[in-house]
Amino acid sequence: YAKKILNLRQWDAVDAPVSPADRGSLLHGLFERFIAAKDHQKPDAARRFMALADEMKQERPGGEALLTFWRARLEAIADWLAANEQTRAAHVTESHVELTGSLRLDLKSGPFTITAKADRIDALADGGFEIIDYKTGQAPSGKKVKNHESPQLTLEAAILRGGGFATPKGV
Repeated sequence: YAKKILNLRQWDAVDAPVSPADRGSLLHGLFERFIAAKDHQKPDAARRFMALADEMKQERPGGEALLTFWRARLEAIADWLAANEQTRAAHVTESHVELTGSLRLDLKSGPFTITAKADRIDALADGGFEIIDYKTGQAPSGKKVKNHESPQLTLEAAILRGGGFATPKGV
């Protein structure tokens, strides 16, 4: 009854290990805030990334344990991210995070709407866009992407091209 009708589930034990979902949530939230605050554009971007990680560790389940365990990896990510963002800065004019979009398709069988949430969309100086999806687990293989078995970015690009994301202009 509790499971089916009330939609209740058993809580994880207080001392349960940090799950991959917890790690993914923490890292996605960290990237989102880092980019939204435009910290990626600052000369001390790596330091700001780690300071933000320290702030956020209290906000997520297992954040303290995760940050302690992953600090060395997060520092490597911070250094890589800062260097990568500095390189990209020459052609990125604006970055948008966590955008929800949709595209209505009128099919013979009736209308169909595709919806998606993009982790990040960057507007480029040449008028184009780059869609970035953060993967904290294993990224799909090239074969899966080629065979359309992992269509996330393709669908997000179609929504962007169709004007379905509200913030980026110019498509």
